Amino acid sequence: MSHQPQLHVATYHYVRDLPRTRFPQIKGMLLDDFRNQVRMLPDMYEMATLESTVEFLSGRYTPRRDLCLMTFDDGLREHYADVTPILEEEQIQGLFFLITSCLEDHVVAPVHMNHFLMAGLGFPVYRAEFERTVQELGAAEHLKAATNAGVYERTYPLDTKEVARFKYLFNFALPAKVRDSAVKVLFEQYLGDEAAFGAELYLNWQEARAMQRAGIGLCLPCATLSCQLTSEKTGH
Repeated sequence: MSHQPQLHVATYHYVRDLPRTRFPQIKGMLLDDFRNQVRMLPDMYEMATLESTVEFLSGRYTPRRDLCLMTFDDGLREHYADVTPILEEEQIQGLFFLITSCLEDHVVAPVHMNHFLMAGLGFPVYRAEFERTVQELGAAEHLKAATNAGVYERTYPLDTKEVARFKYLFNFALPAKVRDSAVKVLFEQYLGDEAAFGAELYLNWQEARAMQRAGIGLCLPCATLSCQLTSEKTGH
């Protein structure tokens, strides 16, 4: 029986020289590891473009071997400064999903506030501060949201049980208004001005256009294609 080609989606988030950054504890992929992976993947897969992915999903294209599409979440500046040059060297197209409000309005997404507070303060301190802030906002009852351990452990299998539970609480169980209010208070207190932080964290429209013109970095708003793709998390 002949092999039926499949589409594999390698999804990246933070890709940076972590030890030399302000937040070395952020969970991401080291730049050298990413470079090595980019060189290795074409030996294993046909590297997909947006066009070949759409053609494959619609049944109009059958590759000789499995496809691999590289995608990058959230429009981080490192995707322009560090990732795109590596992809250009290997002539691989990446699919970049931007959070347009972060570029347009200079806001930091709550999920990113959560990441950097956890990395900056350390998990035990941050969790205590977050829970205290939620209580001060008069929403303590939401911290007791019952969640089956199996659910959050399956959702975050690379984290400890306590970190996985907190991430699930933050991302899924807490009302968005409560979560966002609490994390914004802590972000301003510990990490400073949101607009200045966002300007450093995210790429801008000029950089996005440069990536698009290069034909290597194809930039799209979140999440134009993501509902069609089955992802394999890599370095997230």
